[in-house]
Amino acid sequence: MADKVEKTEKVVTPVAADRPVVDMTKRDPAVDTTRIAADTADMTKKGLVTNLTLTDGSAPPATPEAIAKDAELIRLALTKTSWGGLKSSPDAEAVERILDPKNAKDRAAVEKKYEETYGTKLRDDVKKYIGTDGVNFRTVEAMLNRTDSRTNFGGNLEVAIETAKVDPEKGNRLMRSAVGSLNSDQISQMATDLQKVDGAKAPTADVIPANAAEAQRKELTLGLDIATSGRKPANETERAAYNAYQKAYVDRVISETPGLTDANRQVLGIMTQGVDHRSADDIKKMANIALGAGDLKMFGDAVNGDTPNAIAARKTLSADQDFVKQYNEKFVTNANQTQADVAKDLLSEGKVSIPTIIKGDSNILFGLLDNPKNIDLAASSSTPKEQKDFSAGKEIALANRQPANEQEAAQLAYYQKVQQAMTDAGMSKKQRDITEDEIAHGGKTLISRLAELDKPSTLGFIGGGHTTQEMMSTLENMTPADYNLLKDPAYKRDLLASTWNYETNEDVNRRMAQMIEAKAAAPNFEASQAIKRTVWEVYRDTQSGGATDKNLASAIASMSPADAAKYKSDADYRKRIDDIVENNLYNGAKDLAKSVLEQVAKTGKPAELSTLQQIQKNTMDGVSPLQQINLVEKLLADPKVREGLNKDWREQTDEQKKMRATIMDAIPTAVRPGQTLFQDGHVPIFDKIAYGVPRSQLYGDMARLPEDQRALFARNMSDSEKAILDNVVAQGGQERLEDRMRAIVVNGGSYKDIQGELAKLTTDEQKKALLNAYENKYHSNLSNDYIPLVDAADKVQYQTYLKPNGDGNQTAFEHAKTTDGLTRFAFDASAQTVERALQIEKGMLAEFQALHKQLPKEMQEKINTLITNAVEQNRAAPIEEIKALGKAAVDVAAVVATVYTLGGSAALAATIRAGETAAAVISRVAAERTAAAVLEREVAATTTNAVIDTAATRIAGGAVTEPLVAADRVATVAEPIVAADRTAAVVEPVVAADRTAAVVEPVVAADRTAAVVEPVVAADRTAAVVEPVVAADRTAAVVEPVVAA
Repeated sequence: MADKVEKTEKVVTPVAADRPVVDMTKRDPAVDTTRIAADTADMTKKGLVTNLTLTDGSAPPATPEAIAKDAELIRLALTKTSWGGLKSSPDAEAVERILDPKNAKDRAAVEKKYEETYGTKLRDDVKKYIGTDGVNFRTVEAMLNRTDSRTNFGGNLEVAIETAKVDPEKGNRLMRSAVGSLNSDQISQMATDLQKVDGAKAPTADVIPANAAEAQRKELTLGLDIATSGRKPANETERAAYNAYQKAYVDRVISETPGLTDANRQVLGIMTQGVDHRSADDIKKMANIALGAGDLKMFGDAVNGDTPNAIAARKTLSADQDFVKQYNEKFVTNANQTQADVAKDLLSEGKVSIPTIIKGDSNILFGLLDNPKNIDLAASSSTPKEQKDFSAGKEIALANRQPANEQEAAQLAYYQKVQQAMTDAGMSKKQRDITEDEIAHGGKTLISRLAELDKPSTLGFIGGGHTTQEMMSTLENMTPADYNLLKDPAYKRDLLASTWNYETNEDVNRRMAQMIEAKAAAPNFEASQAIKRTVWEVYRDTQSGGATDKNLASAIASMSPADAAKYKSDADYRKRIDDIVENNLYNGAKDLAKSVLEQVAKTGKPAELSTLQQIQKNTMDGVSPLQQINLVEKLLADPKVREGLNKDWREQTDEQKKMRATIMDAIPTAVRPGQTLFQDGHVPIFDKIAYGVPRSQLYGDMARLPEDQRALFARNMSDSEKAILDNVVAQGGQERLEDRMRAIVVNGGSYKDIQGELAKLTTDEQKKALLNAYENKYHSNLSNDYIPLVDAADKVQYQTYLKPNGDGNQTAFEHAKTTDGLTRFAFDASAQTVERALQIEKGMLAEFQALHKQLPKEMQEKINTLITNAVEQNRAAPIEEIKALGKAAVDVAAVVATVYTLGGSAALAATIRAGETAAAVISRVAAERTAAAVLEREVAATTTNAVIDTAATRIAGGAVTEPLVAADRVATVAEPIVAADRTAAVVEPVVAADRTAAVVEPVVAADRTAAVVEPVVAADRTAAVVEPVVAADRTAAVVEPVVAA
């Protein structure tokens, strides 16, 4: 609930500011959730535990046993059968999973062991068993031929070529993905890779055109000589000749592809020059070829990216009236609005734009299917150029001046395009601030986080808002990245202006502004952390600003240095604070405050919290029992402490009683009879399960049990579980990452539980150490065990976590391959966000590789996460739309029942016909409080049926039977309407016959009873069934009384 203070409207007009360069790549590191596993030296010396720490930066090699196991697993996958052994059914994906994360040395060892064990070469068996599936065969072959730290460019092209044989459209697209972002040196490497594949042709003179001019023939002949000799080019002339020959070799391989379109052959012939030699004229040629072929995806690939030549080509094409006329006729005029906007974006920006996604995610079916989360994702994916253009355009607009040059004109145009999209979407000022923040900074900053604390109300008038406590606490606890941004005058200006869009109370805004200015003025982040409210200010916020006594106690426990010094030196201030504590705090809050203030009174400095005090503060801050476990066990590690807490309460000191009470507040199950926490100092395993600790993370607890108790658990374990427990016992009770991953494989749980830890494996040696540790301890392959647990949308990202670091091209190709056909139809723009993410990846690779540089790893990771999230949102969108349609039907039924109950008007009937949201109509009904002109049943039924028909069609088409949520309760699971048993599809229309199925939300009215109906399970279906009440000639919903406000 918002603070109950008088609000004075104030208009804050931002003015232009100079923007210093702020490095937004320096974000806060993710919260470290890794359970750090320390090696047990004694066990290591005894040989019970392999020392898996890195030695001089290197991981120990895979053991011969591990190599043999991989060879065995590959053999089993290749020779897998079905139909009782009558049919060969090789598991190519398993072979890929086993080989994918291995480096070249380990793959060679596996090949050698395979031949020694089974008497045949692995490559021969791969061809024998999966050679008839060209795509899988070339995928495995590409892995076997892969070089560490570099993409197998030729292998990817071969996979694309094989795809074109079975799916020409996808294959043609994949060939562009394999080639389009590479530079000329990488194209030459592609040719070398192609020359290594099964059935490849050696470099020969037959790729030199018979009609080649003398200079061209001379150059290609020199290139052939270098390629066949295996030597490196000696100078730039030789390098150009070598690249020219290798390009010709690649072009020949491409030209022989079955299913290759002539337009794609021409475009690929330009792309193989390399992005570093791709001129603006080359890009225009490709664009015209794509236009002639009527292929918008090809056009997007042709003009993609923000290289100077790509930008110049798009500018020239956009200025060519004849080209634009043909382009619009082909791609815009007859397209739906979203596709028309996408086509316009490709011509102007080379990728789907953020404004298009804003519009595509807004105003769908009167706002019922809007997707603000997808807008957040797209806006937060802004490229460095978009961030720069938007910010610069904003400053030009705020300065109300004309652009000084073409670049400024383009920047202002981009800013205005975003503004227009937000206006068309009907965004509030607060929503605009959030979206602008995300675009300008590539993600959410303080501007967004503060704005999002202001929650929307229910039905337009119930709850919502924010508290001063929330706002001030967020500012107090800003991150280093937040602090760095405050050094930017333009950012600070925008932050100060944004708060007035949700908090118009001048006093609160003044306090927020003062804290922002003070933190910005601090010399460094550490100094800024000391700037916070005084205890007296927090106390005042308990009176009207939404703060609680727990917030006050927590503030005392984290006093600023200045406040602590004043408490010691100013007797009046000290008495005022002491009186507040005595008269306003109780139990644990008072205990914490008093113990802290006792220290502060002596030192004049903020207290250094003991373990007990930190537990108390965590309780004040609302920390969950799960997060308190480690601290509680640390406190109880002292046998003397446990001895005191185990005494009869009559024998305990006051301090012991308070400590016991603190622990019971932190771990509520500690009050249970028979609880052993105070005896052995460990939260019992089953309590941890109750607090949400996954079973896969409990092996450390079991390992620390006395042997006889541990044996009771082990008795009911499988052999796989016992193996995990034995390893953790040998490690002194410490679970390592490989143990936790094995536990998820064996016991189940979310594969995402260890994502944060996997993301921290940044070197090849760290990844290898994990893979080898798992295989050495559990005699299985980690990738083959774990990756099958991962959803399709996340698979590429998790594969990247495990395999050696690359140049980004392999991941981009995998994204292109796996997302092609993975996206689903949705009414929103989530599919376009996936498309945009892939275009960003290609464009960023091209920009860096045009300069012969590698895309930085942090950018690779950010793009990888973006694509993963975009695919996840798209795949979830149809379900969310069905839920929204169900809610719409419920809301319309609620309006009908409410109008019957409260009365209505012709104006209200018109608003329903016009499609005004149900929540808005209910709000107005409550406000009008009139019984005039009851809404006719036919109007309500028509409106309700229209929504129901839409929902039922979606459900029938997708066979979806998930619950549909209406506000805070589950409404009806919807089967299509069946005449025989009158099964409701989401909500049946209000009828005058046997029953009404209308879920109705409560509405407060001065003199009326709101209509409320709870869901009732009826036989074999969930339906909100309500017995009819006859009133004249119509049926109304039976309602439970609601006390009027």
